Amino acid sequence: MKSQTGSLPVSPTWPFDVQLLAKLITIVLPITAVLPSRIIVNFLEI
Repeated sequence: MKSQTGSLPVSPTWPFDVQLLAKLITIVLPITAVLPSRIIVNFLEI
């Protein structure tokens, strides 16, 4: 097998790495889900 060092095809229309974007989404989604619930809990003082 030949190792591709720096010769990966990069699409100019999609500059973001899909795997990096997926990791960011999986990190951001729980945070955006937790923050409103924490605000509601603190507001209602449960």
